[in-house]
Amino acid sequence: EAESLNMIIDLSHLSDEGVDDILSITSCPVIASHSNARAIAHNNRNLKDSHLKEIAKRGGVVGLNGCSIINADPGSTPDRKQMISHLDHMFNVMGEQHVGFGFDFCDIFLKSSSAGDLSKERRIPTLLVEAAFLKSSALVQSMRRSGLSLISQ
Repeated sequence: EAESLNMIIDLSHLSDEGVDDILSITSCPVIASHSNARAIAHNNRNLKDSHLKEIAKRGGVVGLNGCSIINADPGSTPDRKQMISHLDHMFNVMGEQHVGFGFDFCDIFLKSSSAGDLSKERRIPTLLVEAAFLKSSALVQSMRRSGLSLISQ
């Protein structure tokens, strides 16, 4: 029904089986508005290469996610280099015309401890704001240094 209504179907937050189901019953372009590459970080929120390829094949887009907990494997520290690795991998698998920015700022909502008022314990989305990452356009500069081009510069 969503396809007949020309609705955009978003695959972010779906399990592998959910993504497979949607891809098996639709033919329209789909998006994953805020997901990353499982080949870089083994988190169930990240997409397998086969899913990335199918989304691109249909003319869809995947938005790079900036949330620290899905950018790196458990036990490793997420950082800008890790996020650039996701971006680089997604460009290589899908083509740059199928990759966007879908930053998920949920790091702000993570508590630094199990007690206390959430509003007092807000965290800065470290992957994006660390050392004025966004304000200085460091993401774009890092992309260029990595050899990644931008559709709109």
